[in-house]
Amino acid sequence: MIGSGNAARQWPVKKFCLLIEALYQRKIVTILLGSQSEINTENKIVQSIAVPIIDMVDRTDFKRLSGILRNSDFAITLDTSVMHLASLVNVKTIALFGLGNINLAKPVFSKN
Repeated sequence: MIGSGNAARQWPVKKFCLLIEALYQRKIVTILLGSQSEINTENKIVQSIAVPIIDMVDRTDFKRLSGILRNSDFAITLDTSVMHLASLVNVKTIALFGLGNINLAKPVFSKN
């Protein structure tokens, strides 16, 4: 999930690109998720990387997102509703937190 809805919690595009490329070196293909408001970030990421991805930005609804997460080995997401949904469906999750109180925002449905 490339968006956070809050600029203070947003990860820089360059860091997303480095992460995607590092995952691909380990034979892990990234699925980019985000809403219509993340299209600008999506375009910057897609233009900056040289590895294949599955681009689902602005192409998912809640049901499809739940299915994607259930069929994923793990999720890496910003502190968003996707983090909580991944936790709810018991997907291993790495949550990237920006500013804020992690104890108020951490996943509550699992030990991820």
